[in-house]
Amino acid sequence: MKLLKCFTAISLALVMALPVCNVFAVTSSEQLDNKYWPLQEGYNKAKESEDTSGIISYGKSIMELFIGGESPVARAAQWKANGDLELNIMRDVANAVAKAYEKQNDFQNARTIYETALPLDVAWQEVNNPEDTEFIRMAYENKIAAYDTSFSVYAEIKGNGGDTSYYGAKHEPKTGVYFGECYNTDDRQVNTGVKQSAALFYVLYEIETIEQFDYLLKPFSQSRQIIEIAWNLVNEGDTLAKVLNDRAKIEAEADYLKKLGTPILLRFGAEMNVWQKKADPEQFKTVFKFVSQIMKDRAPNVAMLWSPNWLGHVETTYDQFYPGDEYVDWVGASLYSVKYPKGKPADDIGQAIYLSDNFANPVRQLSHLVKEYGDRKPIIVSECGIENYSVTRNEYTNAWANTHMKAIYESIPMVYPQVKAILYFNTDSPIAWAENRFSLFNNNEMQAVYKELTKSSRLIPFGSKESGVTYKKIDKEITLSADVVPFTIYTPYFKKDGLTVNYFIDEKWVGASNMVPHRQNIDLSKLGGGAHVFKVVMSAEGKELKTNEYVINLPGGSASATVSALVAQPTASTVLVNGKNVAFDAYNIDGRNYFKLRDLAFTLSGTEKQFDVGWDGVNNAISLTNGVSYTVTGGEMSSKGSGNKTPVVTTAKIFLDGTEVSFTAYNIDGNNYFMLRDMGQAFDFGVDWNGEINTIIINTNIGYN
Repeated sequence: MKLLKCFTAISLALVMALPVCNVFAVTSSEQLDNKYWPLQEGYNKAKESEDTSGIISYGKSIMELFIGGESPVARAAQWKANGDLELNIMRDVANAVAKAYEKQNDFQNARTIYETALPLDVAWQEVNNPEDTEFIRMAYENKIAAYDTSFSVYAEIKGNGGDTSYYGAKHEPKTGVYFGECYNTDDRQVNTGVKQSAALFYVLYEIETIEQFDYLLKPFSQSRQIIEIAWNLVNEGDTLAKVLNDRAKIEAEADYLKKLGTPILLRFGAEMNVWQKKADPEQFKTVFKFVSQIMKDRAPNVAMLWSPNWLGHVETTYDQFYPGDEYVDWVGASLYSVKYPKGKPADDIGQAIYLSDNFANPVRQLSHLVKEYGDRKPIIVSECGIENYSVTRNEYTNAWANTHMKAIYESIPMVYPQVKAILYFNTDSPIAWAENRFSLFNNNEMQAVYKELTKSSRLIPFGSKESGVTYKKIDKEITLSADVVPFTIYTPYFKKDGLTVNYFIDEKWVGASNMVPHRQNIDLSKLGGGAHVFKVVMSAEGKELKTNEYVINLPGGSASATVSALVAQPTASTVLVNGKNVAFDAYNIDGRNYFKLRDLAFTLSGTEKQFDVGWDGVNNAISLTNGVSYTVTGGEMSSKGSGNKTPVVTTAKIFLDGTEVSFTAYNIDGNNYFMLRDMGQAFDFGVDWNGEINTIIINTNIGYN
């Protein structure tokens, strides 16, 4: 039944009193009133008193009532199509709940709520404020990514035995990263103690020629392995048409570069996606192809570098300006991280949109470019900088800058082997950077950080052709030599301060790290041959955030196939079923709770969400039948698991109401254990978690959210 909408929104409380469309798990407006008004009253009181726990409790209940068992995406589309006010109500409630979780420093639950709020707010923006839709989408997506507590572990491998990426592009090293700075004067170059292998020069197309800097370029042609020349257009989009009439000029520059002889990356028309005098994408591509072809014909030592800014205008995409693989040798990006956008603190939405301050993450800044082009082109950080001084606030931000400088020089080469060069913007330009300073030459502390970072074997010093080490990401298992191996962690989680990582081999603690990058040298030679369980635990403020387990295979022992990378630990949480404490036989595997299938079916039998379990031994198949009482076989709820177990992936076929389905399930001691949330979704019963009292809540009176 579709109820009539009868009132006009005057305030949130009044709007929330509106009768609504057929989106509730109720059959009448009377039932709706009975369910809704107590929640509304409690929610309002919680907001007035700034009671975060109350906002969360009542707000989540309101969201559950409104959204029901549908996905937020489906609800958003429905409400948007019908012009329903629920869209505005739910985006407000969801954001209030997420911010309440943030105030409690519970960013994992905040992330979950923001995932619900994203489609709701985007749908509302599309109707009411379309020009900001992409900004809002970006803010949500970046927050969701920043609150991700997952992490990856990389083993540092001597030589090229790690993960590599090589396309045979002009001047591309097989492994490692060229590094250097933009050149102004000798006294501004950082004395790294290791001779830098690259340099960056800027030339203004309309008013300068490349050849007029011959007195600078010639010395560098002997002391650097690669030179990036940023051939910038002063008048940006207004200059493009003129370039097509400058064939003689461009040919002369090509002839000079050929004569210079050194490997050149020619970055023509950089940052075209953020020009103030906007470029027509088709015209830009035509001009880039024109310059590229001349260089290919006349200067074989020149590789063409296409390089946008990492963050463009809202209405633009990278591909709009991409000239095509035939005309591009390398792909790059300008990559700057700031603590204070436009010289002043930004709110959390502004920080999330521009990846600044708390949300700054150079690895994420580069992720979209690598994803789009890193499968076929070497990537370069064409120019980069970390704000280490705020002009407007007269404040050094060295501690903040230190973390993000490490992300550029340690995490990017490790996470993205496609990246083959990094150039730092070690200069000051009062016009361009009136509010922020990125230079190193007048900041001794940051010079020392840069000097230390650029000594790494992952970078290519002058005179070398490859790096001394590569990195191998550990998925589930890895084979290593019995040696001292550095293991390094990358996590997108935004709370870098206060994170601690502990390392265990075969349940024995072998070290900990509490500084970015989280890095631990582990002497594997002290272990016996064969397979060993490597556990990595990430915590913050004494609370465990995430645990990953892997298998390390060492020479001289049995095959790793007999060892599971996973460990099943008895679930320590209290479990409430419709308010009643039930002692289940359940295990936590890789951060998820798995319940013995027959125990769960036995407990829910007789409720609205009951189901039966059948077994076909001939065909090795489990059958699940929705809506019928459970057939007792004996032994249900007879014991609760104790001690860690080795889970084995269930090999049986699984059928739900006659249709074969796929669930994550494990066999432990002859019994099948299914992920609780999978079961909640399959049979539509509520599953919730109260971290404050360490309690799992199963509610058969509501649908799965």
